[in-house]
Amino acid sequence: MTDDTDMLATMSKLAALNFSDKQLNTFAEAIVRMRSRTSDGVLRFGSLCSGSGLGDLALHSVLETLNRSNASIGDMHCSFVCEVDPKKAQWLINLGVADLVFKDVVQMGLEMAPEWTTKSSQHVPDVQFIFFGFSCKDLSLMNVLVDSMTAYVIEVLTRFLANPDAPEFHPHELVANPLQGTTASTLIGALLYIRRCLPELVLMENVLGVQCIVPLIREFLQKLGYCFFCSDTLDPKMFSCPNNRPRIYLGGKRSMSVVTPSTFGADFKQQLHNFINSFKEEAPLMLESFLLPAESPYFLQLASSGQGDDTSANEKWPSLHEQVFSAAGLARPSAALLRSFADGLPSQGMRQWLAAQTLRVQEIVYYASCTIPSAGPEVAVDVSQSIDRVRVCLDEAGDIRLGTFTARTQIWLVRSRRFFSGRERLAMHGISRAFLSRHADDMLLGDMAGNSFSASCFLVAFLSCCR
Repeated sequence: MTDDTDMLATMSKLAALNFSDKQLNTFAEAIVRMRSRTSDGVLRFGSLCSGSGLGDLALHSVLETLNRSNASIGDMHCSFVCEVDPKKAQWLINLGVADLVFKDVVQMGLEMAPEWTTKSSQHVPDVQFIFFGFSCKDLSLMNVLVDSMTAYVIEVLTRFLANPDAPEFHPHELVANPLQGTTASTLIGALLYIRRCLPELVLMENVLGVQCIVPLIREFLQKLGYCFFCSDTLDPKMFSCPNNRPRIYLGGKRSMSVVTPSTFGADFKQQLHNFINSFKEEAPLMLESFLLPAESPYFLQLASSGQGDDTSANEKWPSLHEQVFSAAGLARPSAALLRSFADGLPSQGMRQWLAAQTLRVQEIVYYASCTIPSAGPEVAVDVSQSIDRVRVCLDEAGDIRLGTFTARTQIWLVRSRRFFSGRERLAMHGISRAFLSRHADDMLLGDMAGNSFSASCFLVAFLSCCR
């Protein structure tokens, strides 16, 4: 990743190049119509518990790109984002992404909600376009209680649909007496905002596991008068990016005077299909496009910043490692062998970074590097997971690709023999170097990469639904 690398600009330029004159004019006309229906001619957007503000940054970038093309889109203004994590919120405040950074999506259905910058409750603005998410922890396959929590979330949302005004769903009550888990309350908070403000366009992004509640969300939106659409699964690899991160995008448009309900979903699908086909003709972005030089002083800084959480005291992992190494026909490495392995890495920064890790992490890195073939496409291993999760995953074409990142993920690139920093992973989502180099440490950037979406997928979904 060179000093002038801006992958989001690259992706938005690809989107603009793959946008035909007719499609661009359709999009521009939709934006102009929405702007004409506002009281002051300003088109506003915001986000609720989605992507840690990265969708807002992506939207700014693509609009700048399209404004430089043949069609004049005009300005759009980000009124607010919503971020519960104080460090992420401070990063967004420092970047000046939005006027307001609200604290908790659960309270966004109210007229006033707590806000970070002013440290007080502020008026929650109406916007014409909202994109939203919610916690997916209860529906995650990594959650050992996923079956019972899924049943609980469905039961709660069914009650909510029957009576959204029930006292148990009032934002103050949700704060005072939280629902089980985090999925139901954060989703209800987002839906209450939509119900109160009725944005013209809503767009939701989340993991594939939320498909079990899509019918309930769809029913809620339809009752509010939204013409509903639901995309096929979008994945960054569809748009030239070497990363498997499948997400589902769904939402709706409420201006029935300018769309035909019977054709809106089909038009969206066709637009999306055109984008996917046109990107197939582009040369894929290589993994190296997202990587800092191996000798970058950035890695030496990370190596000197400390080990992070020490998991070596856990009594279970040594015996598990013994079993896994033995099953692979390997002896569990000695301290001397691990030092020799680290000494053989291609850069000083990576050597020091690996040496600063816990023994558990060093053994997982060593195991992955010994058991995964050295030739072929790059393989990413999440060393923050257990050693028995180290395995090669193939996509539909039989190719090995970088897998989905999760919060607190620590990635080892097996064939490059190096760590994949949080800064580089967030760059893969499409966030420019100008933003990545300011106001945040690498752990925070990696955490944001785990909780955010790919800007390329978001932009294509947004461009496809504005008509």
